[in-house]
Amino acid sequence: MIVNTLAALSLIGIWPRFLEPSWLETSRLPIHLPQLPKAFEGFTCLHLSDLHFASKPSLVLRRTLQQAKKLKPDCILFTGDFLCYAQLHQPEVLQQFLAEFKAPYGCFAVLGNHDYNSYVSLDSRGQSVVLDKKLSLLSRFKNHRSPSNLSGHTKLLELLQKTSFQLLHNETIQITKAGSFLNIAGLGDFFARDVHLDKAFKNWIADFPGLVLCHNPVTAKLLEEYPGDLILSGHTHGSQFNIPLIRDLLLQDKRLRRGLIPIGHKKLFISRGIGSHIHFRLFSRPEITLITLHGQS
Repeated sequence: MIVNTLAALSLIGIWPRFLEPSWLETSRLPIHLPQLPKAFEGFTCLHLSDLHFASKPSLVLRRTLQQAKKLKPDCILFTGDFLCYAQLHQPEVLQQFLAEFKAPYGCFAVLGNHDYNSYVSLDSRGQSVVLDKKLSLLSRFKNHRSPSNLSGHTKLLELLQKTSFQLLHNETIQITKAGSFLNIAGLGDFFARDVHLDKAFKNWIADFPGLVLCHNPVTAKLLEEYPGDLILSGHTHGSQFNIPLIRDLLLQDKRLRRGLIPIGHKKLFISRGIGSHIHFRLFSRPEITLITLHGQS
């Protein structure tokens, strides 16, 4: 309430607090994959990330659902952070909202650092720590316990089983079309120390291309020796406060901010995400991305 009042009193504050967080952008991204089977030429994947559901669908979330229905993608891929600070509010409302997403070849998701039984982030030393309360600048300088054997948020996992979304937790599945395959791998969260690559890629079919879902783009640095052509991630919110000197303060690697980035022989796409745990965006509109797959040109 105090933040809303202060923002409303300032013409400058109205935009990032009340307007930009709801100004959803639908971007389109053509991706060329080597060895893409002809059956998957033109296959579309709607990439969503960082829902950060509070207690009811916000305007930007409602617009996301409307666009998803309008675009009619072949599959939907979600790269983590259903929740805020490991808190599940109004589970029946979230379940009903997620159940509205449909795609003929499936909806797939991974967990983000807000989606475990405890919220995990970084401390002032850049080390992964479990935080029991909402993130504040001061909390980064306090002593916290290191993540150990964290598990996905129990109630969230139960809820997802009642929706259209299949959780891929350090595992690979295949989408099948006309006798051909497209690998989809999903990884645990980097901050939660829950990335288990040998397990995740055990069922990858080497003769076919594929996509890798992970919440934190830093995870891409671990994948050099593993398969996958396109890595999808979120987490950064595109540098939510996208102005010099401020935008990169919370990033481990300042290159891993937003958009399409080459990582060795792979491509990494970092979504700006839909929601945010701090309802404030400046020059970093929320986005959903329709990815269209093509054979190597």
